[in-house]
Amino acid sequence: MNPRGLWWAGVAMALMPGLGYMVWQHTDLTLPAWAGLPIVVGPVPVADPLMAAAALCELASLGLLITAAAVRRRARTPAIPEAEGDALTDAPSTPTARRPADRRPAIARVGAIAVSVLAVLVMLPTAAFALLAQSLDTPALVGGAGPSGCRVLVVDHTFLLLGSGDVYAVPPGPVAVARPAGGYGADDGYSPVAMGTVSVIWEGDGASVNVWSDDGNRPAAWSGTVSCG
Repeated sequence: MNPRGLWWAGVAMALMPGLGYMVWQHTDLTLPAWAGLPIVVGPVPVADPLMAAAALCELASLGLLITAAAVRRRARTPAIPEAEGDALTDAPSTPTARRPADRRPAIARVGAIAVSVLAVLVMLPTAAFALLAQSLDTPALVGGAGPSGCRVLVVDHTFLLLGSGDVYAVPPGPVAVARPAGGYGADDGYSPVAMGTVSVIWEGDGASVNVWSDDGNRPAAWSGTVSCG
C-alpha cells in the first residue's frame, strides 16, 4: 500500500465535512428537501443522515491516517536476515542497517506535518459533535408495516430536561426518505419511544398514531393519521 495515498485520503476525509459546511454557508448552494430528513435503510432508521455521514467520514479518516503511519513505519524499518543454524553465533558482527532518511525537502516535511495537525484538529471536534448529535435522537419504527409496506417512524429528541419528537411516514423500499407527518413536545426529557407510549393501528393504507405520556407531570401528546399516499 502507498502510505502517501492513504495519508492524502485520510486528510481529505477529515476536511470534507467542514469544507462542505463552509461551501454551503457561503454560497447560494441549496440542499435538496430530503437532506434534513431521516432515512430508513432496510430495518435501520437514521435520524440525521448528514451528521451520520460526517461521523463516518471522520472515523474513516482516523483509520486511514493510522494505517498510513503504520505502513510508513514498516517501510522504514530495515529487515533483519534470518541466520541458518549457528551461523548467527559464528558470524562476525556487522553494523546495524540505518533507517532510510526522509529525502523530501524540509518545506515539504513541515507542510505535511502542518496539514496532519490541521486534519486532526478538525477531525476530533467534528466527530465529537456529530456523535453527540446522533446520541440526542432516538429513532424507532413502530407498529409494523401497513398493507402497502408503509411504515411509521417516530424520532425522539432529548437533551437534559428538554424533549420533543417527530412522526414520519416511511414509504416502502430498501432505502426510503421519511415524510413528515407531525410533531410533539415533552417535558423533563420524557421519551415516548423509550417508554413505549406510542400506538399505531393500521386501517387500510393509513395508520392512526397516538403518542401519549404515562405521567401527567410530563405531558407528551400527539395523534393523527399517517399515510404514504
